[in-house]
Amino acid sequence: MSQVIYHDFFTSASKTKSRREAIRAAAATKISEEKIRNTRSLAMWWAFRIYFHIKPRGSRPHDIENAAKLVVDAFSKKMLEADQSNFKDHLALFEDDSIEHVRIIEIGGQPDQHPKTIVEIFYCLTSEMST
Repeated sequence: MSQVIYHDFFTSASKTKSRREAIRAAAATKISEEKIRNTRSLAMWWAFRIYFHIKPRGSRPHDIENAAKLVVDAFSKKMLEADQSNFKDHLALFEDDSIEHVRIIEIGGQPDQHPKTIVEIFYCLTSEMST
């Protein structure tokens, strides 16, 4: 569907709402409301590929699995409504981040002096994955 890049790395903490909003703001500049509306009606389920470039910060490790949750939640209708987001009508791809709606989340990362996050969003047009 689209690729979104934002020049930061967020993990879940006390500022999760504002961090989800930052992710949404980056996505809103790359994905049109019309494209989301048209795709949402076709998609059976969603998948994410998320790759983090993370600036090392001493002895505190980065938990990329927590950061991936923020990204996925940023596009959940349930979380958009809970956050009272300005993007709730624009970026709601799926109802919730449950297995019925999000089936694949691939994450990776690397140390980098220039932090950024690359989010690729995919959707499936058939109800089952072929084996």
